[in-house]
Amino acid sequence: MICSFACLAPSRRAACSATWALRRRVDRQLLPPHRVVVRFDLSGVARCRTGLRLHWLVLERDGVDVCLKDPGYPVDAILTGPISVLVEIYLGHRSWSKAMREHLTLDGDPALSRQIEKWLRLDRIVGRDLPIVPPQAP
Repeated sequence: MICSFACLAPSRRAACSATWALRRRVDRQLLPPHRVVVRFDLSGVARCRTGLRLHWLVLERDGVDVCLKDPGYPVDAILTGPISVLVEIYLGHRSWSKAMREHLTLDGDPALSRQIEKWLRLDRIVGRDLPIVPPQAP
């Protein structure tokens, strides 16, 4: 794993909670056979010396990583917008399609970008459709 949530100081965990939560809900079976990198450029994140405004999800069938530093792979898609909207989507308070129309932009490979909602299971609500704590992988 490139970055572990546990390795972050408590004061920095809030900044990557949204992407870490998204990492846990990825349906890896739906991913393409090659690595996909999604960069998140989130506004509303407190600035600090480590620049935790940018996050990357490195999506592969054998695992998903959250990175707080550029992982060095080509970026396939860039999601830009307020972190508050990403949290609202995660909690089921806002739909992905409405957020994309009103608050978020997604640039990059169009074919891959269209699949992100399915990979991240953004049509499902945690606590209703998905367990709050997902089962551990074997």
